[in-house]
Amino acid sequence: MKDTKTASPAERPTTTDPSLDQFRKLLDVLDPPSEVEVSDRFGETHRLAASVSARQQIRILREFERVKELPIASEVASLDLGGGAVAGALVALASDPEVLSSLASAFETAHPAAVRAARNSATESEIEVEDAADLFAIEELVAGLVPLFGRLVHRSASAMRALDGASPTTSPT
Repeated sequence: MKDTKTASPAERPTTTDPSLDQFRKLLDVLDPPSEVEVSDRFGETHRLAASVSARQQIRILREFERVKELPIASEVASLDLGGGAVAGALVALASDPEVLSSLASAFETAHPAAVRAARNSATESEIEVEDAADLFAIEELVAGLVPLFGRLVHRSASAMRALDGASPTTSPT
């Protein structure tokens, strides 16, 4: 009997075609994932929700507003942010200690359970921890935050389209 098992996404061959990578990034913006996985410095994997409460969103947005006011933020204008490169820009800006601190604070606000679990591992290993930046790599902090903005942008755009469709049109006559 012939095996009709289809390959799971993990078993499918991956491609390094840049146009497909750009397409995947576009899909992530249009339909953000519902969760993301990150690893802490101890090798533990954490599944993070790609949505947070409104209060958490406000706290996270305030952290990013604070970053916008830092002198290093002027460098953002020189970075290529096309094609969903916001994550790359955040990683590049994180070399500034204040930006890194803000990323860590935003991550802790968004994912307190993951930070708590990683902090417990640090305690067991007798490692001193100041914040999430001592527990997760920069790219992991960013990976845990970017989907939150993707969902916000996606939902906001959908709401705006719905409102535009519902608004009465006026005729010049």
